[in-house]
Amino acid sequence: MKCDIEDQYRSLNWRYQWYKHTNEVLNFENYTVNRDSLTINGVTESDQDEFSCRAEIHGRPQISHSSSAVNLTVKALPKVTVSVTSERSVFTGETVTMKCEIEDQYRSLNWTYLWYKDTNGTSVFEGNIYTIRSPSDQDEFWCRGEKDGQPSSSQYSDHVTLSVKGVFQEAMSGFKIFTYLLAVCPYLLATVVLFFKCCRLRVSHSSLEDQLQYAVREDETSI
Repeated sequence: MKCDIEDQYRSLNWRYQWYKHTNEVLNFENYTVNRDSLTINGVTESDQDEFSCRAEIHGRPQISHSSSAVNLTVKALPKVTVSVTSERSVFTGETVTMKCEIEDQYRSLNWTYLWYKDTNGTSVFEGNIYTIRSPSDQDEFWCRGEKDGQPSSSQYSDHVTLSVKGVFQEAMSGFKIFTYLLAVCPYLLATVVLFFKCCRLRVSHSSLEDQLQYAVREDETSI
């Protein structure tokens, strides 16, 4: 924003003051005051307000009228989302297709979509559809839209995690389970055999007690 004074007074040594609503704006955080201009870097919704300016001459009591207030309206950048047209958990050698889509009300604009894979800020692909053939490792992917004019970019999408499994690793996992079962089976079998032997001993013991009691009753009867 720029504060302009009437032509016939511009040659004088004016000092400009900027105000956000009723508070004077100083060089702080994302605000930069440079004489008759005010720059807001990285505008956020919290910067939305009324701004005005006025000027005074060094060493003199003359002060200009305050300017009319300028209402700054800040809108959130358009949102984009990532959709995966296939499973997020895939095996090596398979194909994964992801799509970057912007909010409906902005889709008619000429957007360029950029894809990111790591945190160094460098895009790895350009286009709204990103197809990865034969993925080799799992990673996080996200996208953003850019274009000329306002808004010049969208927000970054949420990160999508791609999980890649190796076929050999899966086979090895199954083999490990099978090996474990084979190792455990003898112990399970021994436990089952001991259980049945105990049951048979209990049955034999009960049968022997019944026979002894029967023999005792016969002896008592004969007496």
